[in-house]
Amino acid sequence: MKRILMVDDVATNLRCAAEILKDNYEITAVKSGKKALELLENMIPDLMLLDVNMPEMSGFELFERIRKIPELSHIPTVFLTAETDKDVEEHGRQMGAADFIRKPFEPDELIRRIDKVFQDSLKKPVKVVQKISTAASLLDKNMKKLEAWADSGETEGYLVLLNLEGFDRIDTVLGSFAREEVFLKIEDVLREIPESDMCFCYVRDSVFGTYFDGNYSMDFMKSTVKRMIAELEFEINESLSEDLDIKITVSAGIASKPEDGRDYETLFRHADKALYFVREIGKRRFHFYSMKPEETHEGMEDRESINLLQLKHQLESRSMDCADSQKSLQMAYHVISRYWEREGVPIQIVFFGIEGEGAREQTMDILSEVISESLRKGDAAVKCGKYQYIAVLINASAENGEMVARRIKKNFEQKTDCTENTLVFEMKSME
Repeated sequence: MKRILMVDDVATNLRCAAEILKDNYEITAVKSGKKALELLENMIPDLMLLDVNMPEMSGFELFERIRKIPELSHIPTVFLTAETDKDVEEHGRQMGAADFIRKPFEPDELIRRIDKVFQDSLKKPVKVVQKISTAASLLDKNMKKLEAWADSGETEGYLVLLNLEGFDRIDTVLGSFAREEVFLKIEDVLREIPESDMCFCYVRDSVFGTYFDGNYSMDFMKSTVKRMIAELEFEINESLSEDLDIKITVSAGIASKPEDGRDYETLFRHADKALYFVREIGKRRFHFYSMKPEETHEGMEDRESINLLQLKHQLESRSMDCADSQKSLQMAYHVISRYWEREGVPIQIVFFGIEGEGAREQTMDILSEVISESLRKGDAAVKCGKYQYIAVLINASAENGEMVARRIKKNFEQKTDCTENTLVFEMKSME
């Protein structure tokens, strides 16, 4: 199936065009010229569909840069535009555009015009420069490693199957390159869990497998799988555009060796049964094959929650040693309360403070930088005291909030060499 790279800063346009073309072509969609150039370092599409008017880098500017890359200069390019000025179209055709399609477009017309470009295009042989598929590597090398571990009679451990519900939509809407990025996100999460053997396999559809080789306690595995579920959801969903309406949820089925089997085939069958049980009763859960049905665990762990009145008291009780801090706290309260009343989504409020006798003014600058780098689009942070910050995480679970707070603390400690100061945090969940 031929691949089309679509670039448009309006997510609705991407989603609409992808839905029209997905049955005939493999679609990869991005929202900026910068992102498109990053993707083109590792892939060669068969056709590019570019919006003309985009911020930072227009479709024409992107087209010119692509034409200077020898491996990409042959690729037929179609422009999408709402412009009615014939001079704009003439300019594009003089640059070498294969076609111009006006927005809004009719589905049948879009398909017909794209098909015609492919038929008319006399492409030269292309030297493939794509990376070796991460998926292929995982299916081969890591699967053999996992099977070897499971079949070894001397080892103990746990086989974990993870179902990423919504993963199939990533491939359908955004293309295989986006799927590869998800693989990398999974690797990033596992890399932060030292006990995992950094080995996971793409088993089938939306199911991945990993294992923990060692005599770990049940309590350790429970807390670790909870963490995996929360961090996988957070990392993957953070990388996806909210406008594309794709949301990944994660569930897990677990089999332990030797209790649930002594070979890969048996362990896989039992972990798969545990996963099937979880998928039948709900999302964001995990289940051990040896457990009773009523022992199935929630992937997201509850934390102490507060309502709006309690939040106000929490903010008032914080250090307000200057007028600006008091104003920031009041503004934070109003922002949180308005968002909560309007959206009703889970909100995590994290209070950060620097304790110690070192140069806290300097470390506050570092903390401000780290918080700014760590928050997602839509989250917010305000300074609420001389040595205190509040971070507001919108539409985040308690597990997500704790993960972000731990990440901020870790990055803060890496960037400051002052051993006399310590970053502490406290988190509250909005009811």
